[in-house]
Amino acid sequence: MSTFLRAALSLLAITSAFAAEPKWIHVASDDFEIFSSAGEGDTRQVLQHFERVRSFFAQTFGEGTKQQAEPVRVIVFGSKKEYEPYRANEFAVAYYTQIAGRDYIVIGGVAEDVFPVAIHEYVHLVVEHAGLKLPPWLNEGLAELYSTLKPVGDKVVIGNLIPGRVFEMSQKWVPLAAILAADRNSPYYNEKNKAGSLYNEGWALAHMLVLGPEYSPRFPMFFDSLVKGTPSQAALESTYGKPLSAIEMALQGYLRRVTFAGIRFRVVW
Repeated sequence: MSTFLRAALSLLAITSAFAAEPKWIHVASDDFEIFSSAGEGDTRQVLQHFERVRSFFAQTFGEGTKQQAEPVRVIVFGSKKEYEPYRANEFAVAYYTQIAGRDYIVIGGVAEDVFPVAIHEYVHLVVEHAGLKLPPWLNEGLAELYSTLKPVGDKVVIGNLIPGRVFEMSQKWVPLAAILAADRNSPYYNEKNKAGSLYNEGWALAHMLVLGPEYSPRFPMFFDSLVKGTPSQAALESTYGKPLSAIEMALQGYLRRVTFAGIRFRVVW
């Protein structure tokens, strides 16, 4: 039995028997059920944030992001030590999965960075419900792009840089062809010392394709090509009329820019 499957089965045990452990609390809304070993205040803040994220996607992208009838179950651990036995892999601080047709989002702690993590995992839920089969670099890249979602009054801003990822790419760059070709069995998706490059470069490429003024107009065409099953490199080269080497050079130049494009959405909270 795989580590991930053991963790998944353990989550079922938590949600069915959590009442036997006084330290676990249950907070719910129409759309989410949160089982948490963190404090009540932190837990309710997590619930509020998930509700805002759900509202943003529902208002911005419509029916394609609709959840299942049953509430999403969110497991929130109060510490890294408690989370360790349920970790999906050695580097995952959170993850999304389905168990017996039910949506689960597992978060390994309540820290300052919990909200970007929550958004990242909710994007995976949206992608799954939309029936999209995206290559890992784009699935993780889009999740990271939307993880920068920040409410500003009656608008939401997306596209802020993630300084840690920019720094890591300045220290280590993996040829883009390797990142694009990585599938779910690849070391670039599963091994701690390599997976960071897929997340870093996947986010950077998604940022340039979705928000970069030279690339964004053709992104819907590129996305459609991917969804139809075209391999990533072929889809990029045919959509943008450039060899991958030129796109890779453009991406590295994009990361050295002083200013970056973002996008604003008007929402009602």
